[in-house]
Amino acid sequence: AVCMVEREKVGDSSKDVFCPVDDRSTFTGEAFGDRLKGLKVLKEGNEEVLTILEESGNLFAPVQKILHRYPYDWRTKGPVIVRATEQWFCDLSSIKTEAVAGISEERNVTFVPPTGSRNRLESFVSSRDDWCISRQRVWGVPIPVFYHRETGEVLLNEETISFVTELVKNEGSDAWFSKSEEDLLPPSLKHLAKEYKKGTDTMDVWFDSGVSWASVLKQRGIPKADIYLEGSDQHRGWFQSSLLTSIAVTGEAPYNTVISHGFILDQQGRKMSKSKNNVITPNTIINGGKVEKQNLQPVGVDVLRMWIAASDYTRDLHFAPNQIDTAALSLRKIRNTARFMLGTLFDFSVSDIVPHEQWLDIDKYLLVQLNTTQRKVKSYMDDFMFYKALQEVIMFITKELSATFVEISRDRLYTAAPSSTARRSGQTVLLESLTAVLRMIAPIVP
Repeated sequence: AVCMVEREKVGDSSKDVFCPVDDRSTFTGEAFGDRLKGLKVLKEGNEEVLTILEESGNLFAPVQKILHRYPYDWRTKGPVIVRATEQWFCDLSSIKTEAVAGISEERNVTFVPPTGSRNRLESFVSSRDDWCISRQRVWGVPIPVFYHRETGEVLLNEETISFVTELVKNEGSDAWFSKSEEDLLPPSLKHLAKEYKKGTDTMDVWFDSGVSWASVLKQRGIPKADIYLEGSDQHRGWFQSSLLTSIAVTGEAPYNTVISHGFILDQQGRKMSKSKNNVITPNTIINGGKVEKQNLQPVGVDVLRMWIAASDYTRDLHFAPNQIDTAALSLRKIRNTARFMLGTLFDFSVSDIVPHEQWLDIDKYLLVQLNTTQRKVKSYMDDFMFYKALQEVIMFITKELSATFVEISRDRLYTAAPSSTARRSGQTVLLESLTAVLRMIAPIVP
């Protein structure tokens, strides 16, 4: 149900919402008559309020500046004025229980990370009774409602919504702002154009993005998304708005899997922000640059991929130059090992492949380890645990392949007769290993 809240409930009765501040952030006559009317709340209005309190003997202490908590706008760094205004709300009381059930394990909705993520979304949804979907912005998707100029009565029905929908479909959402009431009302109501004015409220952007499952997927014949991927802050945002709108319309969650990731923090553990001038861009890591008085050497895009892939993305990640060095070292190890395997295969062709039953024991051992690694990597990839998959690949290369197999087999690969079974056996297992390693590492370092 969608409704506009105009009155507040007080006990067993209701009364008009009292808001002595207008849209221009100035006091109205309701505040203190003409004495405060028209004065800016955060400027001369505050000064006049203090004067009134002092004159009436209600100022309990001398005026002084104190440090206290107060809401500030994060973008403009200015204080926020909290006002009671008319808004449009969605009543969630009838669907929130169904929404919580819709993301349960019984409904086959998977969460990554498996612990905490589902509980967090369930907690947000179950504790929410309504959703304010209107915003007072000069941009956005308009709420297609008309108000009677004298009574304020709302005109909003299936006919008016359908007519405006067609206009927006053909001309875009700007049509609401650029056209007159006569152009926006359906033919049967155009004679009322002078009696009604169009609303100026826009839709909450979370409602816009929250119906992407309908506007993006359904129109393409896709029943639901395989994956919704966003930051961990979206349990109160996109993950939730998408769930609520989908449950209201289809009765099902719009996704099969929800993956939430952490954020990259600077070396002091602070959130990156333009205002703090502590943002580290991918290009800075790839091409080199200055980070907090340190000069980073260019490492290329593959090292950046390795660093991210080797990190547990479900948690916040603290940037540190030594982590980049570790990622570069791991990548160098993979490439050097691949180069060695290619070198030993310079004279090997498909016709030289040796059947498994003729392999040496060390070759069979390496194949067993390779198959075990491939199974683990596939399992981790299927569970979106990319850093664990990469750990398995690196462990196989450094321990089983380089430290064990190569050390034992180097002599026969270099000195045995070129076409001997012992040498060809080692080349055969190296061919399988090289092919498998390239496939496993390709999603990370293509």
